[in-house]
Amino acid sequence: MTDNLLITALYGQSKYKHKDQFGNLGDATAPQIFFNGTTAAIDPRLINPNQQVANALAGGTSLIPAGAQETTKSFRFDVEYKLFDHTLRAGIDDNRLKSKDAGEAILTDYFRYVRYPNSRGDQMFLNNQTQTLVEAGATPDADGFYYAVRSRDFTTVTDAQSNQSAQYIEDRWQVTNTVLLTLGLRNEQFENKNGDGETFLKMDDFLSPRLSASWDVFGDATTKIYGSAGRYSLQIPTHVAVRGASRSTLADTYFVYTGVDPVTGAPTGLTQIADVYSANNEYGQAKDPRSVASQNIDPTYQDEFTLGFEQAFLTSYTGGVSLTYRKLKATIDDFCDYRPIDAYAEEHGIDLSKAEFYPFGCATINPGKGNTIYLDPDGADDDEDGVDEEAVAFDLSAADIGLPKPKRTYTALNFFLEHPFRDKWYGKLMYTWAKSKGNTEGQTKSDNGQSDVAVTSTWDFPELMEGANGYLPSDRRHTINGFGYYQVAPEWAVGGAFRLESGRPKNCFGDYAGDGEDIGGGQYGAVFFYCGDGSGDPDGAVATPRGSAGRLPWSYTFDLNVVYQPKYVDGLTLRADVFNLFNRQSTSSINEEHDSVINYGGLNSSYGRVISYTDPRVFRLTASYEF
Repeated sequence: MTDNLLITALYGQSKYKHKDQFGNLGDATAPQIFFNGTTAAIDPRLINPNQQVANALAGGTSLIPAGAQETTKSFRFDVEYKLFDHTLRAGIDDNRLKSKDAGEAILTDYFRYVRYPNSRGDQMFLNNQTQTLVEAGATPDADGFYYAVRSRDFTTVTDAQSNQSAQYIEDRWQVTNTVLLTLGLRNEQFENKNGDGETFLKMDDFLSPRLSASWDVFGDATTKIYGSAGRYSLQIPTHVAVRGASRSTLADTYFVYTGVDPVTGAPTGLTQIADVYSANNEYGQAKDPRSVASQNIDPTYQDEFTLGFEQAFLTSYTGGVSLTYRKLKATIDDFCDYRPIDAYAEEHGIDLSKAEFYPFGCATINPGKGNTIYLDPDGADDDEDGVDEEAVAFDLSAADIGLPKPKRTYTALNFFLEHPFRDKWYGKLMYTWAKSKGNTEGQTKSDNGQSDVAVTSTWDFPELMEGANGYLPSDRRHTINGFGYYQVAPEWAVGGAFRLESGRPKNCFGDYAGDGEDIGGGQYGAVFFYCGDGSGDPDGAVATPRGSAGRLPWSYTFDLNVVYQPKYVDGLTLRADVFNLFNRQSTSSINEEHDSVINYGGLNSSYGRVISYTDPRVFRLTASYEF
């Protein structure tokens, strides 16, 4: 607008469609079977020696529904004004995310075979069990094992919406010729809506202060000291509504069986031994938005501090060192423990026995602090508006909930040596010593592949957190990397890059063996920080705290590139890249489930098996033209 005034505006939108693609699946409408011929999970007296499975999808595979897509709309407006030694900035930004048919579902029948020691044949062992295996007509095999099968109904498909708005102010103050100070404040608002269009998460006026400073010590740009401090929060994605706030179903039914279909692998001659049961109370019912999220919730946020020093030397080099420290202050995840609800109800004289469905399944909370949710004691929504006006506030303290405070700290020392482009070459070498420790990664859980943001099993109930504090999956103690290029000729340049990293920590996950209770009734599988001895006896298990099972091996990659910029076509750049030139594929993740989720009380033969490697060698050719 003028020499001192700058106004900018930006708007953009995108749409992304989701779909599953598979090869030859056989009959994808046939039942899915968790079938493994190397285990004894299926009754050996009934299985066909030439057993087949008609549906080639792995048992329990959930699929993305047809038509699933995401739409993002973003707007930003900024004003910058220079006033004496100050550069003042202010602005707003707005991000709106919409998901259509988000989530997944098992689209056919799904059966999973299980076996139990004979000690469990004559007693109740399942939630909602109506009769024992023996009462249902099951008999043990020659080794004393009883056999059953589980049927699962699962869907989380829904629409969802997430909105974030923010306003900020910033002052870049040139205090002296050698000192620059930047002060800022960001104010954010968050809102999330479920599949019925109801707001279930709302946070207003979350303030994030920020400060940075830089000092040119001698005023000649040879020596610089700098530092910063700030608070940073995360927008909650739409996916948190998929299972936590919208209608969802995860219900199991157990049977004994008298046969196995030789073509599909499905059980036949079923006798039901337990009523339909959902560990998280997910029966497809509507959810009051006040019951699925805390009413006094904070966003996920962390504080970050940096301090650094840079020095130019020998006319052609710059070196430096910096310290980075980050500390998680709050996180968001779902909590699914009914015991604090029952205790609060009993203490305050609230009768929960009249509801058609138990009024609590899971709720999105801030672990480690007090949270308030509203629950309906009788389950009645008299005017069918999705909100029960008679819902009661459950003001749960941190002690009531019983979860520890979230912990995650990251400390890093970064060293670098750089040669700016001069004498036809550029290069930079970096080394990082880092430590990442705590009881949570954040809103995902990579050590067992849970990528659903803010709906992991981490905080579902306190027993899952026993032994959770330790070195996190992101903990890589040493990282060395470098890159550079050489100008071979005016039109040609050759470059390369390498990265060398120490391995991430390994875990040993198993069935629960502590002094508390696995309220999931075994449905969570091997996700606890205990490892058994294969006997099925909890006394034979040992505690295995996070990161105590050793580390994966080091990994390294080397990349090479060639760039050609012909003079006769001004603006044209041709580039050839080879990533991972030596095709070195290191282990990046392994199966960390030590105890079997198929054979109760047994060991998992796949424990320690490699799940993924680093990317193989890749070639890429690109052409770009600037005009």
